[in-house]
Amino acid sequence: MSNLIHNEQVKLSATFFNSLGVVCFATGVIIPTITVIFSPTKPVFLTYLYAMSFAFLLAAISHGAARWIMGLLKE
Repeated sequence: MSNLIHNEQVKLSATFFNSLGVVCFATGVIIPTITVIFSPTKPVFLTYLYAMSFAFLLAAISHGAARWIMGLLKE
């Protein structure tokens, strides 16, 4: 397989993991925030903090995986 094909496959894989990180972060921020704003019974702040932290952790891991995958590019 040529280096160009390999590099394109690596970039597509990295894009997937980076997009997954964006989705995790956006979902982990938007859904808990909407719940806090519109819920008749307000959730415990600690639960909100856990949800946000977990989403941030997943996003960071996904972004780190994307950066690692980009290191596999060939010249």
